[in-house]
Amino acid sequence: MKSLLGLATSLAFVILTCHAVAMDLDQAAQDIIDRIAQSGLEPEINGLIEFEAARAGYGPGHDPAIEISAPGDWAMIGYDGAGGAYYLLEDQRILAVGSEGAAGVVAKDFGAFIATLTSLPSWREAVRHMGPDDVETARAGWLAYAAQWGLLAQYDEGWPYQTDGFSYPTPRAAGQAIRAHFGVEGPADPFAALHEAIHGLNDDVSVAAEGYEYEPLSR
Repeated sequence: MKSLLGLATSLAFVILTCHAVAMDLDQAAQDIIDRIAQSGLEPEINGLIEFEAARAGYGPGHDPAIEISAPGDWAMIGYDGAGGAYYLLEDQRILAVGSEGAAGVVAKDFGAFIATLTSLPSWREAVRHMGPDDVETARAGWLAYAAQWGLLAQYDEGWPYQTDGFSYPTPRAAGQAIRAHFGVEGPADPFAALHEAIHGLNDDVSVAAEGYEYEPLSR
């Protein structure tokens, strides 16, 4: 009888612990959403990162169409306007799920997410060149592409599209303002920082939808 009572007590403790963890994760996700929504920098954040904070009815929580395999739970924190989304994992990593069948962890936590992605011009284009394990090989491919399309110059010269609602004239100035607001510093080498995240933080994470497994972001 005592053993059954002990088992029941243990199971109840596990259930309560899991519930508490889920609540903590949802609160952490909501905190991120609130910080972005209250920053006054949403146009710049979306312009640099393609990140819009999740709204009521659209996160935080689970998208039932997305199957995420990762340690612990996850919660949506934002989306990119093209069908992609961002998730906070239970261990604080930030997972980016694209709209074209690619996904991957891009930062160890929200601070690193902001610090790195606001420091790297056109990070979504950069990440496509991060397949090689050697960072300098990856960088060479990225720099060639960036030079061909003028991406690095654009970072200092101005936004490539209409900027209604923007408070800062260039992506670089906006990135500096965003990092200052969130109290983070950009890495000395943002390309290497993102490369390290792509290659070092994804071994235990995978994403699928309706049986289709997503490819790495760096495909």
